[in-house]
Amino acid sequence: MQLAEELQISSKRAMLIFYRSQTGQRIHDPKYGYQIMSDTYIVNDIISEIAGR
Repeated sequence: MQLAEELQISSKRAMLIFYRSQTGQRIHDPKYGYQIMSDTYIVNDIISEIAGR
């Protein structure tokens, strides 16, 4: 929901962006450490990833 709010998009679109992002693909892999990161950190990471494309 935070990603949807930040990007001013629907929650469905935000979920699609999340699951297609590298961050979304890596979130369950402990070697990246996303499990201990805040939601804001993860959202900012996804936004940075989008901007870099």
